[in-house]
Amino acid sequence: MKIENVGSFLCIAVARGDSYYLKRLLSNGMDPNLKDYDFQSPLQIAAAEDLYFMAKLLLEGGASVFTKDRWEIRHLMKLRCVEIRT
Repeated sequence: MKIENVGSFLCIAVARGDSYYLKRLLSNGMDPNLKDYDFQSPLQIAAAEDLYFMAKLLLEGGASVFTKDRWEIRHLMKLRCVEIRT
């Protein structure tokens, strides 16, 4: 399968909350640290949307909490906000 913008593709899968599809993508070697057009990773999307289970899957798949988006916001900060709200 050839995907033009893999980072955006993965972020969309996370935003939709499709955990089965995300597991398949990660188990087939897709990098969980890819970024979309806005330099946001799937983990940041999951954290921003309070998708705890999706964030957990990404972390288990090797996603880094230390990467930043284009506004220099770390994923760890957003994940901490999710933890406080739950």
